[in-house]
Amino acid sequence: MASVFYGDMGQAYTTSYFHRNFGIGFIITANAIRDNLYKDQWPRATESGKDSMRQAKNIEGASVLNNSFSNLFPVSDGQPLFSTAHPVQGNVTSNAFALPTQLNENSLQDGLISIQKFLSAASLRVALNSEKLIVPAELQFTAEVLLESKMRTSTANNDISAIYNLSSVPMGYRVNQFLSNPNAWFLLTDEGNGFKYYERDPLTIDMFTDASTRNLSVTFVERYSFGCSNWRAAFGSQGV
Repeated sequence: MASVFYGDMGQAYTTSYFHRNFGIGFIITANAIRDNLYKDQWPRATESGKDSMRQAKNIEGASVLNNSFSNLFPVSDGQPLFSTAHPVQGNVTSNAFALPTQLNENSLQDGLISIQKFLSAASLRVALNSEKLIVPAELQFTAEVLLESKMRTSTANNDISAIYNLSSVPMGYRVNQFLSNPNAWFLLTDEGNGFKYYERDPLTIDMFTDASTRNLSVTFVERYSFGCSNWRAAFGSQGV
């Protein structure tokens, strides 16, 4: 019997998350409080503050995808989140097209196939499948036609839609209004260690009175981070 082959162990790529502080506030003057002015506006100001914090969180979360093709925002392996040159053992592998490609039937099928050919760090085939399509508002109608049509689109042939028939995107599509590129689209996979959100400090609303002016200050502060620990969590295209 031949001896067992032993592989070499080594530390894989690691991802660090750096929590950022986000805050906003408003001030009510002492005179306004004393004269009971604008009392109807104070609750609205509080709700506006909460809404601003929600907006900031949505923008920050979407930035993971908005910056995902830029070399200025690499993931743990030194490549952008979506790249054709993710390093694996003795090879490179891809989770993006070599050229930006618009969302259509052919490109969506190519993306679905690419996901099934993802390689692990050891250059082995990973058994992953797509789950959900993420699109900006501009592509929501295209996504609806591609995923919900029982027959093929943009063709006179009476063929079934393989994407629909195979339930290739079982969770359908979602529109993210905070995506900055109106042509970009993303397929999320069933990789369990992918996109992450860490809440270090939840939203805190504080009120305090300034000792010098007696004005009332209201602040909204929270701390969190977004990121992706494994590029295999998605396939993306910048579109055209």
